Amino acid sequence: MNFIKNKKKIHDKSFFFVWMACLIFSLFFIGYFFFLRTIEIDVTKHIVLRYSGENGSATLRVSNEEVSINQRLQDFYDSLRFTVTPNENLSNGDQVTISAEYDHELAQQYHLEPIHQVTTITVEGLPDRYTDASAIPQSMLDTLPELAENYLNKHLLAILNNDFTDFYQAQEVTLDSSSIIYEAFMKSKNTENSDRLIVVYQLEAHGKMNRSDSEEKLQELSSTIYYMVVFPSINDTGEIVEANAYGEKLLVTLDDDEEKRIEQLEEYLLKKGKNSYTIEQVNKADETEESAA
Repeated sequence: MNFIKNKKKIHDKSFFFVWMACLIFSLFFIGYFFFLRTIEIDVTKHIVLRYSGENGSATLRVSNEEVSINQRLQDFYDSLRFTVTPNENLSNGDQVTISAEYDHELAQQYHLEPIHQVTTITVEGLPDRYTDASAIPQSMLDTLPELAENYLNKHLLAILNNDFTDFYQAQEVTLDSSSIIYEAFMKSKNTENSDRLIVVYQLEAHGKMNRSDSEEKLQELSSTIYYMVVFPSINDTGEIVEANAYGEKLLVTLDDDEEKRIEQLEEYLLKKGKNSYTIEQVNKADETEESAA
């Protein structure tokens, strides 16, 4: 009987020691696999390329957006920085070298071995500029008035408050009418500036004007200004990006005659652009009527 009990105790102890050995081995394996062994990391495998500009004038920004549930790897990914050579006036077909820099102390601490720190890529997918206004799809030009109207409505309060300077502190200024008097494609003569589409409005409003040093003598007055909405970065992507749009008041006096007015306006815009653009009118009224007919 005692023999059987002793045998059972020995069996239980043996099972316990075997179980403990397996547990220790498992913990060691887990610790080694996740914390001690050196892991190779391809630092250029998951890079994201973001081009700015157009074919012949682009630049490239590189980032690593890999997300890892392993905090060690994520800390390392967050430390990566990339250098692009060359990175000016890039064109489709150009070869550029991407070099990765990383936190060496972090890599050593986490037992990481970065590989493929340098890679070469071919630039592709850059948009081209339109040769002239006739190359712009009419479907794209057809959206121009609506996009300009969206911008105008969004910024109307600021325009009334800041650009109608005849009125006393822009007090009680009300828009009476807005009309598009000119639309054009402005093509840059250099690569530093992007090509743009513009829409020029004639805005009429009324408000109170101060004709003395005292606010008590305010008088009703109507005023007219010319306001331009600009859509830069126009190229053969076929898109007009509303987020890039901006507007400004034109400091110009225009004739009532339409031909003279357009001539004066184009002369003003070319001078304002320091003659670094050519300008072509688009969406002409007579062309619209012909197409409608």
